[in-house]
Amino acid sequence: MKILIAVCVTALLTAVSSAWAGGPARVKFTWDGGEAVAELDGGAAAESLLAMLPLTLDFEDFNGTERIAYTPEKPDTSGAPESYTPKAGDITIYAPWGNIAVFYRPFRESRGLVPLGRFVEGADKISTLGKGVRIEAME
Repeated sequence: MKILIAVCVTALLTAVSSAWAGGPARVKFTWDGGEAVAELDGGAAAESLLAMLPLTLDFEDFNGTERIAYTPEKPDTSGAPESYTPKAGDITIYAPWGNIAVFYRPFRESRGLVPLGRFVEGADKISTLGKGVRIEAME
């Protein structure tokens, strides 16, 4: 039992110190006509997406509010909240479908929507995300 507790405490301290040291993970979206940078939170869904990078995805408009694309695998959404109210500039996963949803307009609270992070640069261009969008981690 003492060993299990020690392992858990060590893992927690490692995760916390690496989060403090490096800050939020940053990813760059590049496409014909634009570039934008987002900061991802530290949740399981964001970590799952980071593990898939780099990716090239085709985005399409959905509901006049967001641009969506499908990753090769569904990101891990374990431990995520049951719903989320997205704001313009948010990056999310819609858990039931497993797609990335980039909101260029705010939307109502939606069950199954998992926050990933937020655009910190170029958010004014994300409504133009289209085919061949390259997503890669930044150092």
